[in-house]
Amino acid sequence: PGSRRAVSPAPDPSRPEPVPWSDLLAAAGAGHTLLTGNRRLAQHLLQAHGRAMQAAGHAVWDTPDILPWDAWLRRGWQAAQLHGRLPPARLLSDEQIAHLWERAVRDSEEGGHLLRPAATARLAAEADALLHAWRLDLPRDDLTLSEDGRAFRRWRSVVARQCAAGQWLPPARLAAALAEAGPLPGWAERPLWLVGFEELTPAQRHLLNALAGRGVAWRWVQPAPAEGQARRVALDDGEAELQAMARWARARLDANPQARIGVVVPDLAERRAALCRVLDAVLAPAALALDAAEAPRPWNISLGLPLADHPLARAALGLLALALGQQPFEDAARLLRSPHLAGWPAEAGRRALLDAHLRERGEPTLGLAALRHAAGQTDKAWHCPRLAEGLAALATAHRDWPGKAGCGEWARHFAAALTAAGWPRGRPLSSAEFQASEAWQELLGQLAALDPVAGRLSARDALARLRQLAAARLFQPRTPPAPVQVLGLYEAIGTRFDHLWVLGMDDVAWPPAPRPNPFLPLDLQRRHGLPHADEGRELAVARRITERLCGSADEVVFSHVRRVGEAARGPSPLIAALPAAEPADLAGPPPPDWPARIAVSARAECVPDTPPPPVPAGPAPGGSDLFRKQSACPFRAFAELRLGATPLGAVGPGLDRLTQGSLVHRALEGVWGELGDQEALLALDGPAQRALLERHVTAAIDEQARQLPRRFTPALRRLEAARLVDLLSAWLDLERERAPFRVVAREERHTLEIAGLTLTLRLDRRDELAGGGQLVLDYKTGEVTPAKWAGERPEDPQLPLYGQLPLADLAGVLFAQLLAGELRFKGVAATEVVPGVDKPVAPDDWQARLAEWGRVLTTLAEQFRAGHSVVDPKKPPETCRYCALPPLCRITERAALLAEEDDDD
Repeated sequence: PGSRRAVSPAPDPSRPEPVPWSDLLAAAGAGHTLLTGNRRLAQHLLQAHGRAMQAAGHAVWDTPDILPWDAWLRRGWQAAQLHGRLPPARLLSDEQIAHLWERAVRDSEEGGHLLRPAATARLAAEADALLHAWRLDLPRDDLTLSEDGRAFRRWRSVVARQCAAGQWLPPARLAAALAEAGPLPGWAERPLWLVGFEELTPAQRHLLNALAGRGVAWRWVQPAPAEGQARRVALDDGEAELQAMARWARARLDANPQARIGVVVPDLAERRAALCRVLDAVLAPAALALDAAEAPRPWNISLGLPLADHPLARAALGLLALALGQQPFEDAARLLRSPHLAGWPAEAGRRALLDAHLRERGEPTLGLAALRHAAGQTDKAWHCPRLAEGLAALATAHRDWPGKAGCGEWARHFAAALTAAGWPRGRPLSSAEFQASEAWQELLGQLAALDPVAGRLSARDALARLRQLAAARLFQPRTPPAPVQVLGLYEAIGTRFDHLWVLGMDDVAWPPAPRPNPFLPLDLQRRHGLPHADEGRELAVARRITERLCGSADEVVFSHVRRVGEAARGPSPLIAALPAAEPADLAGPPPPDWPARIAVSARAECVPDTPPPPVPAGPAPGGSDLFRKQSACPFRAFAELRLGATPLGAVGPGLDRLTQGSLVHRALEGVWGELGDQEALLALDGPAQRALLERHVTAAIDEQARQLPRRFTPALRRLEAARLVDLLSAWLDLERERAPFRVVAREERHTLEIAGLTLTLRLDRRDELAGGGQLVLDYKTGEVTPAKWAGERPEDPQLPLYGQLPLADLAGVLFAQLLAGELRFKGVAATEVVPGVDKPVAPDDWQARLAEWGRVLTTLAEQFRAGHSVVDPKKPPETCRYCALPPLCRITERAALLAEEDDDD
């Protein structure tokens, strides 16, 4: 519609020809084909053409033919096949050719020795693509090739034979195949404009020259540089560089909301997370609110994240992996926290309780059956019927899976299993999540497309391939056009902005260091000028790109850091001649961020310190642990025992201290249940004593293993049994040295009342001495410190509690310290009862000691019952070091306030 000025392409230049931006838009409007070096530039040109049409007053217009080079090649292939201009063949996708290369590498004699065969296959496929792009071949002489080069040649031959046998065409050979095709009606009749190409490979030139021989005109162009100003600025570090860039972009947007602003980041993948954080904080601070609705941001980043990292896709992969067997605990438990499984809105709280329960068990792996069983326990607070139903349906679907099948069949099985499990029917999907679900469906299509090249796979191999596809696919939700565009270095070539900032231009990063492909001879790469082959080529390319960036906007800023870690950095020599600017000259003072705004608006508020309601008389919450927590910090006792604010259990390999202690208790309980007294122990010789221990240690481990089968692997059982037998054998040798005694009780329960609180204590052991008196023993597998049961706030009040038991003729309360290399008794006694307790108290002192302990315990119990819950750790910061409550008690804020008061004083 309207007047369109025809622009005739010129003959082939050796370098791109600068043309006005208006000529590019006119060519698009005249029906010419514009081929771009990347997808982002094609979108940019389409948007620019649309704005130009709107500015000219048009309501509708023909869609211009603007597309990336690779898409144009595939369109040409379809036309060639449609018109019979090439022999019938299947054009492989990138995923299909990657699978062939990986299989060739894994099946080779070198494959078994490679740590990362998939990464090796990717490098080999890149080497093959370079050879095709530069129309080269490997030397036939083995002496010219390295060992890696000879392996690559064998892999390449395998892939080539498979492609020939299957009549498959690799994407790297597509340009050469189209050069051999005859004229293609309606495909290459339009004049071609190549935009955004830093260089043309020999394969591209060969195809373009073949088309020129058939009468197709083509032109290699670049937008004429803008007559703007380029400056450089130095920042202290990477964070300061990002902050300065974001403030600069904010200032330009405030001045002109319609401005087109570009941000070029050479190492975009490494800095993506930091970039998003800073841009949100400066350009869209409202997005940082926890309850902020999903809203478009004024910035857009070209690089997405792997689809495998998106929570929705991660949940799908986790469900499929769970169907196949035991999974690491964190991977399986993540499903309990996923909002994308059916029943989530109603069961979110109970699924959190289920997560906490499974963490208490502490097993390092979790299977479908165990998770389903736990979720289906109807008498538990963590009962999740909808989750159990979905897991049962997943198990049923898994039973129908064949041993081996094609990728297409596996895609159908995986989709059906996920639907049966209730994925993704949790909460309503946001726009980005809906797009992720669409991307997942496309991913299953990519898996199905591997059928011709992958053959029949097991479910585990098919899932591994699906994981690789999900990790390789970058997902970026579609968003409305944004004024600030964050691009990679090569994506910005050919794009026009009003303002442009280029980060990372220091003297180490730019020009980049050469990265020759390890599978191609270095001499071959340098002689033919392959990318990244040597320093001279990298310098020349970097110089051209820098010049192009200088002309990409009316205002261009190049930034670099002064220091990375301990290393000093300077400006790249390619920007050193540009005029220097100060950060303040570019954007002015930084705007206040959210923490600063909150601090400025803060007002003092007096909150009455109302204590919690008193605890009624009756059973003590937490049992004897109440006294230890109240003594350590009253707030900890209140938070954990009354509010239930307890930390989650730790999950990891091996046995935790609690489980190891339980094994010692159970084994010694069995040993003394069989022996009864010291006389029976003394009657045993060494082999008999060891046999006794082995029998009871095995029984203790068997009992624990029935409850925690995944923890007790065969190797761990053997190691733990040997350790316990050696430890307990040395302990029984120490028991032989004692005065005669008889074990009268094991794991005995007693009830004790202190200040209205009723406690149930379980004594590990109670001995009756031959000379009279009773001795209470408590097994400890860690180090025991006598100072911890003394004072007004005893750190370990267990012995004082035992001293309050109404036992006739109590002669002592002792810890049995079963610590390898530190086996001994520690405690307080009225007489010399065991070796190691060498300072018994006198009878009068013994009763006074028991009475003093009773007074201290009564005070602690009264404080707890009265609601005394101040934040008062006994020994800060040691008391707080292993406490999980600082976010709740906010003691760090209190410490900061106290420090400020000290400074004021």
